[in-house]
Amino acid sequence: MRRSGLGLALAAIVSVLALLAAPAAWADTAPTLTDATPGTPPALVGDTITLTPGTYTADPTGSAVVDTWYDCDAAAPTTPAGCTYLQGSGTTYQVASADQGRYIVVFETDTPLTAGTQSAAIPVQLPPVGPSPPSAVTDPAILGTPISGTTLTADNGTWLGATSFSDSWSRCQSNGSGCQQVATGPTYSLTSSDVGAQILLSVTAIGPGGTAPGNPALFGPITTPVQTVSPPSVGSAQPTLSGTPQVGSTVAGTPVTMSNNPSYTYQWARCPTSSSCTAIGGATATTYTPSAADLGDSLQFVETGTNAGGSATVRSPQSANVTAPTETTLQLTPPTIVAGQPVTLIATVTSATGAAPPAGTVLFSNSGTPVPGCNSIATQPSGASATVTCRTTFGSAPSGLSAVFTPAAGSLVTGSDSNAGGFVVGRAPTTTKVKVPRHLTIGHRATLVARVRPAPGTKGITPAGTVVFVDGSKPIKGCVVTLSGNAARCSVTYHKLRTHMIAADYLGDAAFSGSSSRTHKTNVTIAKPKGFVSALMAWTFRFSPTSTQVATLRVTGLVPGDAVALVCSGDRCPLRHHVYRTTKRSCGKRHHCKPLDLAKRLHHARLGIGAKLIVRITHRSWLGKYYRFVVRRGRKPKIVTSCLAVGMTRPNVACSPR
Repeated sequence: MRRSGLGLALAAIVSVLALLAAPAAWADTAPTLTDATPGTPPALVGDTITLTPGTYTADPTGSAVVDTWYDCDAAAPTTPAGCTYLQGSGTTYQVASADQGRYIVVFETDTPLTAGTQSAAIPVQLPPVGPSPPSAVTDPAILGTPISGTTLTADNGTWLGATSFSDSWSRCQSNGSGCQQVATGPTYSLTSSDVGAQILLSVTAIGPGGTAPGNPALFGPITTPVQTVSPPSVGSAQPTLSGTPQVGSTVAGTPVTMSNNPSYTYQWARCPTSSSCTAIGGATATTYTPSAADLGDSLQFVETGTNAGGSATVRSPQSANVTAPTETTLQLTPPTIVAGQPVTLIATVTSATGAAPPAGTVLFSNSGTPVPGCNSIATQPSGASATVTCRTTFGSAPSGLSAVFTPAAGSLVTGSDSNAGGFVVGRAPTTTKVKVPRHLTIGHRATLVARVRPAPGTKGITPAGTVVFVDGSKPIKGCVVTLSGNAARCSVTYHKLRTHMIAADYLGDAAFSGSSSRTHKTNVTIAKPKGFVSALMAWTFRFSPTSTQVATLRVTGLVPGDAVALVCSGDRCPLRHHVYRTTKRSCGKRHHCKPLDLAKRLHHARLGIGAKLIVRITHRSWLGKYYRFVVRRGRKPKIVTSCLAVGMTRPNVACSPR
C-alpha cells in the first residue's frame, strides 16, 4: 500500500538510518521483485514491477516493514549510496525511460523488532540498436534499346538491407553533361526529344535503416528508328473554343495533338451559315478578337497538322453568333438626393459599334427591386448610344441603385447593368432620451430604455437602426440594441458598488441622422437583507507533505430555503461543483433539516497541493456565509471565512464578516 507523503519521507529516513547504523539481522524470507508484464528480465520501459515483501519471525504481521524504491547502477548494492530515490512507495512501480540500463532496487527494513536489511533488484533493458542503411552489391543499369519510341527498364542492382527503390530518369547532352530530370518510375519511354541525347538513371535504395544512392547509369546516345513516315492523325478529337464571341472580346482555340509529330498551322473562319465558312485574313493565331465585320456570324477555329507523310485538318464546333457588348451608366440630377424630393434618373446605353445600335428597354432598380414608375422604358438609339430618363422620389437612401438594359428581340447587342451605387439621401434629425433607474441594486437586473423620436413634421418614415447604451465613454457589454417601435431596451446587472454615468447613442439609419441622450448618474447599492444565514460549518482535515484528506466537512443548523454550494478546483478534485437545496418537504414539519455531510460528496479524497474548496451558504434575501479552504504542503489548509451580500457569490462585497 502507498503511504502518505509525510509517512513516506519518515519511512525513507528511518530506512537509510537503519541501513547505515543497524546491525545485520536477516529475514526468514527475503523480498523479491518480479516483472508483471509477460516475458523475462530485463524489464522494459512501461513494465510494472511488483514487490513481494520478506517475512520476519519477530514481526509476523509485517506491521513494521518499510520498503523503499531506488534506481541504482549496481545489480546488488548493499546501501543506497550512489542510488537515486524513487518518489512514492508501495508494492508496484512502473518503469520510466530514465531507468534504462540501470537496476530497480528495493531496500527493506523491519524496525524496531529487528534491524535487518534485505534488498531485491531487477535490470532494465537498454533501447534497441537501429538497422543500417542499404548497401550496394552491384551497380544499377539500364535495360533496353537506344532508339526513339522504345521503352527503357531500370535494373536497380543488388543491395543489402533494401526493401524498395526510387528511380529517376534524366535527359543529358551527348557528352553526359547538363542533365535534366524527365520522369520517375521503373520505366521510361523514349521520345523524339531524346534523339541525340544520353539518358541517365539515378537509383535510391530504401530500407529500414534509411536510404542510400546508387551509382548513376548512363545510356545512349538515342537514335531515330528507320521507318516510313505516316501522315498526321487525330481520330475523333476536335479543337475547342473558349471566351465570349463579342466585338472587342478575345476568343481562344485549344488545339488537339496529332500523331506522327506534325508541325501545326491555325486559321480562324467566319461562318454566315452552319455550312458556309470563309477564312478571315490574318487570323492565324490561337486567339482572335471579333470586329464589327463578324456581327451576326459564328466563328470556327481550324487546325492543320503537316509532316513528311502528308497533312490533316480538324475544325472546332462553331461558336454562337457574334454580338456587340454594351455599357450602361447611371447619373442623377440633382446629384444630392433629399428624402421625399423629386430626382431624375438618367441611363446612357452605349454599344461597342454603331453597326449594332442599343435597341431595347431600361429598368431602374434599387437592390434588385424595380423603382416605382421606372420599369421597361424603351430606348431610342442614335448611332451607338441611347439615353432614357425617369423622375421619382426616395424616402430612404437607395443602397444599390442601378440601370439594367435588356436588348430587343433580334438585336445584335448584349444586355448590361450599370454599377450598383449607393447614393446619399439627406437624413431627418432625431432626438434620443434614455430612462435609467435612480438606484441599481447590486446583483439584480435592471432595464434601461431608450426612445428615439424624429423631428417634428417628418411623415411616412420611422427611425430604424441601432442604439448603443454607454457607461461613461465605453459601450455597455450586450447593450447594442435594434430599435423596435421607436424604443430600445437593455438589461444590466452590476456586481460592484460604484457610480455609473449612463447614456444612449442612436446611430441613425438611411433616412434619419443619429443623436445622443443626456447622461444620467446612477448609483449601485446593495439590497437590504431580510435576515441572515444561521447555519454552522464544522471541519477536520488529515494532511501530509503531499496531500490533504477532508475527514469532516459538515453543515448544521440548516433551514428550509437554504442553499449550500460546494466548489472544488485544483489537483485531485473528485467533483467540480455541487449545489444542495433544503426544502420544507426535505426538512419535515418541524423544519429541522438534517446536517449536510459534504465530505461524502468529496469521497474523502486526498486533495493535491494548491487545491481549493469553496462553500457558500445562501438564502434568498438573506446575508449568506462564505468559506474557502486552500490545501498547503505539510500543514492544515489555509481557511478564509466571510459573508455574502444578498444575491452575491463573491465574499466581502457590501457586507461585514459575521
